[in-house]
Amino acid sequence: MEMVISNVLCELNDDNKVEVSLLLADDKILNDLNKEYRNKDKATNVLSFPFHKNSLEEIKINYKKNNHLFLGDIAISFERIIYESLEQEKVFLEYFSYILIHGLLHLLGYDHIQDKDAEIMEELEINIMKQMGFNHKHSSLQLPNEIV
Repeated sequence: MEMVISNVLCELNDDNKVEVSLLLADDKILNDLNKEYRNKDKATNVLSFPFHKNSLEEIKINYKKNNHLFLGDIAISFERIIYESLEQEKVFLEYFSYILIHGLLHLLGYDHIQDKDAEIMEELEINIMKQMGFNHKHSSLQLPNEIV
């Protein structure tokens, strides 16, 4: 997890501290969070709760001004990641890393609501995966539509 976080946050990597809260839970907890915060009564594999509602550039400016930056919270259903990695015949560690990358990018202001934004986010995810030594083809990394 530390390697994933370091690779995603490499642009912010200097003497300052970056904090991310990570909850590894089960489907019930993710279902409850999804229902409470998104009005969707179903489990999902990852939810991100950004502390900053700013763009990445604004986050970087705030980061440079302070010794510390809290990006927000990520909740991951460990149960769902295990199930989905088996169902999709993906290596668990790679799939978990990809889900964590996805959640971290949301904390940095990226989203996939518009097709153009989705393409940008997906390209970043794939590039980060490659930097970490995961050499899957683009099509094998596509995530279910349920991801936030």
